[in-house]
Amino acid sequence: MRGRLFPVLCWVIALFIMIGFQAAAPVEAGFWDKVKDVYNMPDKVNELQEKYDSTMQQLSEQEQKLKEAQQYSEMLASQNSELLKQLEQMKQERESNRRTWISIGAAAVLLIALYILSVRIWRFTVWRRQRSQGSGSTLGS
Repeated sequence: MRGRLFPVLCWVIALFIMIGFQAAAPVEAGFWDKVKDVYNMPDKVNELQEKYDSTMQQLSEQEQKLKEAQQYSEMLASQNSELLKQLEQMKQERESNRRTWISIGAAAVLLIALYILSVRIWRFTVWRRQRSQGSGSTLGS
């Protein structure tokens, strides 16, 4: 039995090995492909180096643009602060002008009131003088 079991066992193992190799994905790269990859490696390195250099150049350009944007932002901020100072100064001047005009108006109203009052007082004194002198005539008659 031992003599018959060995060949059957060999066939079963061979069958499993064949099934195992058939289930595996076929290998695409042979010896010559590997040699080509080794000799083409400098081309790939050069390609990667060019991509790296390009990326670094783009990065430096973006950094330069960022610096320019920051400078522009700082310039705008300084202009904004100057404009805010000017606006505050204009508000103060406007308030000062408004107070001046209010003062002028109040003075004009006061002068008109004083003029009217002085005319009334003058007319009253004239009327009293005429009455005390005995002219007998009144202003209305």
